[in-house]
Amino acid sequence: MTRIIINEVPQLQHMRILEVTSEFHDLIRYIDLELHGLTLAEYHRKQWIPRGLRVSLRPTLFANVDDYSARFAQILNKCSADIMVLTLEYIKKELTTVQMDITRLEEEVKRGGTEEDFTTLKEQLSEKLDCYRKEREKQKRSKFDRDALDYKGGFKTGKLEAKKSMHIRPRPDSQHPHFKHRESKATPINNEMPVTTRFLV
Repeated sequence: MTRIIINEVPQLQHMRILEVTSEFHDLIRYIDLELHGLTLAEYHRKQWIPRGLRVSLRPTLFANVDDYSARFAQILNKCSADIMVLTLEYIKKELTTVQMDITRLEEEVKRGGTEEDFTTLKEQLSEKLDCYRKEREKQKRSKFDRDALDYKGGFKTGKLEAKKSMHIRPRPDSQHPHFKHRESKATPINNEMPVTTRFLV
């Protein structure tokens, strides 16, 4: 895609294609990480578990004992919740690294052409990235809405209702220490989400 953009703008063809391509890939990665982090943080805020992180183990012993089954489910849910927090922690670190790479590559690209060339390139890349972000937001929103139906519908998982067994148990202080509010420029995943989402800072 980056090569196509450069070929469409003749004055960009002498710029450093390798650096431009690397920067574009980093920008794509940044979008993917940010959207995944925002979505995962919203699951955590709602105390939901996305389908991809639900542990499908079922009791074999004492399967008919409600208390055992409930505690069994709570342990699995805590495992899923811990994985969510761990993933968000590493997304935060990786976003910082990718942003540093983007800044470095931008400086290298600037040295490969004129300021006008660089501005034209940024405009072309921005247009492509906006389309990519919108498509990824649409995919994330679709999965979030699908999982929301799981909880609203109260479907069965074994003998336990999803509403009871698949919610993350809230912490006493109602907020995980890794989380705090920040303003997000990303489009909300669905209509229920506030513009301000919980995300790592």
